[in-house]
Amino acid sequence: MKDEVGEVVDTTSDHFDGLEPSTAYTYTVVAKGDGVSTLDSEPVTSSFTTGDPQLTPPANLVVSGVGTDTATLTWDPVDNATDYSVYATNVTNGGVNSSDETAQTTYTFIGLLPGCDFTAYVTAHDSTGTWGISGKSEVVSFATTSAS
Repeated sequence: MKDEVGEVVDTTSDHFDGLEPSTAYTYTVVAKGDGVSTLDSEPVTSSFTTGDPQLTPPANLVVSGVGTDTATLTWDPVDNATDYSVYATNVTNGGVNSSDETAQTTYTFIGLLPGCDFTAYVTAHDSTGTWGISGKSEVVSFATTSAS
């Protein structure tokens, strides 16, 4: 067998490093005999396309500035992400209370219900679609204060 740079390997498998995402590659395998060309197999050619790289989920979510109807969520930036979707779910009353998109790594939820428990999470994505959409971040919990 020869890998893409033409080296002979003495195994029945090989690993290709440095491949580009979303790129088609073709390879050919020939089983070599003991040096006599008539013992070589016919070449077998196959193709594959590398997958798109995936964004990692946002990490290290922190909730701060919680008030009667607001809470601020921050997280670490994700490589190759251009935008983030943020979600807050009202656990006390059920349902998504707030969802939005931002290009920043901080977001303030406004208009939350006072005196309720919430969970929040973030997903990352890019505007070109090259990197896809990440999975959900860890879920964080917080409670808005009661109105006086």
